Amino acid sequence: MVIHIQEKDYLVLYTVRKTTELEEYRCRKVGEAGEREYRALRIASSAVWPELVSYLMEQVHSQSFHEFVDYATEADFLTVLMDCGQGVSMARVILGEKPSLAQRLAMGKKLLEHLLLADFPPYFLYAAMGAERIKINAAMDFGFDFDFSDFLRFETVDFSMACKRMGDVFEILFLQEQKQRAIPELERLVYGLRHNQFSQLLPVFQEMEGICVRWEGRDEKELENHSFGFRLWEKIKGLGRFSVVFAKLAVILAAGAYLALSVYDFMQPERPGQVYEQIGDLEIRR
Repeated sequence: MVIHIQEKDYLVLYTVRKTTELEEYRCRKVGEAGEREYRALRIASSAVWPELVSYLMEQVHSQSFHEFVDYATEADFLTVLMDCGQGVSMARVILGEKPSLAQRLAMGKKLLEHLLLADFPPYFLYAAMGAERIKINAAMDFGFDFDFSDFLRFETVDFSMACKRMGDVFEILFLQEQKQRAIPELERLVYGLRHNQFSQLLPVFQEMEGICVRWEGRDEKELENHSFGFRLWEKIKGLGRFSVVFAKLAVILAAGAYLALSVYDFMQPERPGQVYEQIGDLEIRR
């Protein structure tokens, strides 16, 4: 099957999904060299409404959102074409190649930079997020296998929903550090993404950039000194040292109190003894 859009042909590799309202296909551009892939969505005319067409027109006229290639209308379908780029999934890179912390920090920063410069609209940002959907090549260029299962409900997706998915991506990207709780700034970033603490992408990028400045050049062994377990042990040891000092001080204070009480008793006038027994005129006192 070949999909024709704007005088270009796209060969369908396979069908991603097919419903009464929406068909989704993975494609290659006919005559294009390389491994770049595309996604074609064919929306039944009965499911198209003016707000959707207006939204698609905005994406076509965007000067930065290059992942959106074009759309075209036919008698029975409205076709949307997306550029998915090339490379392998981020999940596969993390599990297979086990990149270093420095490499993963660079990946996180570069990903946010790409999303920021491309000015992804909230729905497309939401559809792009997922460690299995984000693609990366050797040059650290990104592509996205967008999840368009709910494309017809794009108006219900906001930035906070996209951020939650982005938080999941960074959780996976820095899974070991999250388990160790070795980089508190990353914990705060992931928490902020998942709990609606960001209203736009620029502050997210700035947070990530700050983390890179602090951690990018460090040896991963140094993380042990910043892990939650290590920090907790240091606090316990600190409390132990405090306890020893406190115990010594308590002994000194107790000895001083005992000495003062002894001196006080010694200086008191002798009190009359108590009569325990009397034999005639003889009194036995103690």
